Amino acid sequence: MPEVKFEYSAEVMEEYAELGKAELQLVGIDGNAFSIMAAVGKAMRTHGYSNQAKGEMVEDSMSGDYNHVIQTAMFWTDSPDDEDEDDPADEWDEDWDDDEE
Repeated sequence: MPEVKFEYSAEVMEEYAELGKAELQLVGIDGNAFSIMAAVGKAMRTHGYSNQAKGEMVEDSMSGDYNHVIQTAMFWTDSPDDEDEDDPADEWDEDWDDDEE
């Protein structure tokens, strides 16, 4: 897959450096590209991004195919921490490979 290059205005990149990624759980969102862009825009608004940043995100999303929409969403957002949930890896037994005699 070709490398994706996101190009945004200097003002928007300053916001990105200051605010970081907005929190959004992409799993469970309607897979329609416009639904994804709307969810990302809402997360950006909640996170404090300007209308200019949201507009540039939508413009960038629409400049490519569906995969680009997903990549743009991932550029602007991050999943909420799942540390509070039970992780089966936490129950890993360190002695699992000990030979039984």
